[in-house]
Formats: sequence, structure tokens, C-alpha cells
Amino acid sequence: GVGTKSSQPVTTYHGSGCVQRVGSGSSHPAACIVVKDNRALLVNVYYGKHPGWDLPGGWHHGGEAPCETAEREVCEETGMSVKAVAKLTSNVFRCEVTGTHVCTKPVDEGFLQYKFFAEGELAGLQFRGGSWGDKVGLLHRSLH
Repeated sequence: GVGTKSSQPVTTYHGSGCVQRVGSGSSHPAACIVVKDNRALLVNVYYGKHPGWDLPGGWHHGGEAPCETAEREVCEETGMSVKAVAKLTSNVFRCEVTGTHVCTKPVDEGFLQYKFFAEGELAGLQFRGGSWGDKVGLLHRSLH
């Protein structure tokens, strides 16, 4: 269940079969809005021209569908496994947590600082610029 530690941690994430649930689409960067207990998961992206809090997500690998990219990036950035359950935009998905401490091997930038935020906390955050379109609007809609 959620919050349980996997007895066999994986070093790479293999996806949840999300294409059957939310469709494929062209390969491009993708992200998840992960909501748990009416709080949204954000990662602190400390590098680049516009650092700040952002949706977990990133660049596709090979022939991944966008939902697969989004799921893998959440695991690589936070260690949590998720499944995409709804398509919010062409490259942002609503995702649910399916496990914690699943991805144990840092990849690319490694694990990022992450936190679940309530809707009332969003206004006080510095968001990373230039990613995922109207992510603040998507977050507000996802937390209702």
C-alpha cells in the first residue's frame, strides 16, 4: 500500500501501464501533479536560470509516452512511485502515489528536496519559471 517500503527496491522505474489509462501522445517533456491528502507534491529545482518550486517532471527517454516520462521523473526526483490517472494537458498528468522509497539510485540531477503543499501555501512560493504552462492554475484546480 501507500507508504510501505518495497522489499525489492528498483534502480530504474518501469511504469504502471499508464498508456492504457490516459493514452500515448508524442514524446516530449512531461510532469505529474501528485495530490495526497489534498496537498500537492512539488520539487525544489535549485539549478538553472529560474530556480524554484516546480512539478516533478522532465525529459523523455527513447520512445516513452508522456505519461511514462512523468511517472519515471517523479520516481527519479523523489523516490516515490506514482501512476498517471488523468491527462490534464498534453504533458501534465494527475498522478497518485503507489509507493515510497521505490527508486533508490539517484539519476541525472539526483533526488530533489520535495514537499506536499496545501492550496493556501501556494501563493507564498517562488515557482520555477518557464515550465509546464499555467502550473499554478493546474495546481489550484487539482486541489479542489
